[in-house]
Amino acid sequence: FSNTEMASGSKVVIIGNTVRDVMFFDRDPIGETVFIQGIAFKVVGQLEKSGSSISGSDFDNIMVIPYESVYSVLRQKIGVEQIYVSISQGYKVAQAK
Repeated sequence: FSNTEMASGSKVVIIGNTVRDVMFFDRDPIGETVFIQGIAFKVVGQLEKSGSSISGSDFDNIMVIPYESVYSVLRQKIGVEQIYVSISQGYKVAQAK
């Protein structure tokens, strides 16, 4: 996501390969719209294929949206199962806290 998309709560999403296959088949999903709890999100990216775990969990069955979008748009509609955090190159964990 761009810094603006992350900070502003933009309704954007990055999708995994399974989501792409189910929703878009062979079409390019970039720029398309998906609905999450009835709210339109623009597809701005697709994750690289990850595959499955030994137990069969599909790591490609995922949609990623900026935290601010979850907080401002979806927090009343869904429960948040997991939050993943990454730190931009050149920063340290202490700076991110």
